[in-house]
Amino acid sequence: MHAFSAAFVSLLALLPLVLSTPIPAWGTTVMNKPAVNDKASQDRVTAFNQADARAKEMVDKMVTVANSNKPEHKKIVNDAFGPNADRTKIKATIHKLNTEKVKIGTTDVAGVKPDLVASTPVTRPNGPTGNIKLGPNFFAADSSKDYRAGTLIHEATHQQSHTGDVINKDDKIVGTLEDQKKNIKMQDNGRPHIGYHFPGAENPKKVPTSAADLSDKYKNNRDNVVKNMHDNADSYRVFAHLCSQPGVARRDIELFSRALLEADADDHFYLAKRSSCALPKDYFKNKAAAKAAAPGKGAKAAVPGKGTKAAASGKGAKAAVPRKGTKSVKPTSRLTKGAATKGAQGRTVSKAGGKPSAVKGAGKRVSPATSPRRTSQKGASGAKSRVSSKSTKPNSRVA
Repeated sequence: MHAFSAAFVSLLALLPLVLSTPIPAWGTTVMNKPAVNDKASQDRVTAFNQADARAKEMVDKMVTVANSNKPEHKKIVNDAFGPNADRTKIKATIHKLNTEKVKIGTTDVAGVKPDLVASTPVTRPNGPTGNIKLGPNFFAADSSKDYRAGTLIHEATHQQSHTGDVINKDDKIVGTLEDQKKNIKMQDNGRPHIGYHFPGAENPKKVPTSAADLSDKYKNNRDNVVKNMHDNADSYRVFAHLCSQPGVARRDIELFSRALLEADADDHFYLAKRSSCALPKDYFKNKAAAKAAAPGKGAKAAVPGKGTKAAASGKGAKAAVPRKGTKSVKPTSRLTKGAATKGAQGRTVSKAGGKPSAVKGAGKRVSPATSPRRTSQKGASGAKSRVSSKSTKPNSRVA
């Protein structure tokens, strides 16, 4: 067996395994349905589903950028997490976002504080975590789809990777009330030092689209205060927004990264198909140039008898080529008596090389070898008569 054939057979043997392998992707599970199914509840479900779909797109981009060696992608990682963060832990946290289900308590906000966006119970460093609680502020009119999607990613890192929000005295991110009470790093105004990025009071829900949008306080924490921004939940939200801008991560590069890093069966298949179907560089351009350089190439020579009329030698007359399925009519010098009827259309068939003579009352000329379809033509007298186009035997009447 040829080496190529053996490789092809091996690939076919692997197809069932490839097709049955689950594709890693962001996913959520809402644990409890809303108690009331009114319009407001339905609107919240719709808003959540839209944010959930957007979060999936963002996580796809995060996987690509976090695992890329491109300078522009490394810069985005640095913009979100700073120079001191552990890149290996960043990749591990994003891997969980892309492979583990995120548990949402409910989209019902009854009894929840009006100003709450979302919260997740976390016991650090490796204790149990609870379901994500969504508040009324998550569904508020000024919360965009991207803002909600970023919030879901922020909370998911709490749940899956025990990330925190608040900075303690050892310049670490922490996340429990116990840590906040006994070892918290306070600001000059008496408030805890936190790892959130706040864009400003004029638009507190504006999502960052570039490093220029990041606040000075966030950048100071990132570069000078905190040594483990890989444990800061809001850094992943910032990273998600920076990765999701147009042109940052192309889809084919994203698929390539996921195929290599996540053992993604769907992407392996895509890459194999894309590689096997790839054409040489400038294929169509070179093909057009070669065609232009070869005059006459591609032209078809006329073949007598295949839909063309061959000129009769000496007289310039065109010999009719019988159509498939019809019988040829032998030449005759006269019409059978009674053939020329009033209003009939047709012409006499002359001897070979002779000229056809007009039939009295004939209109448009009709070849004896017309197609089997019956056509209606208008005669000289104005009346319409049907002309049979069935093949005729020699000396038969034209009726």
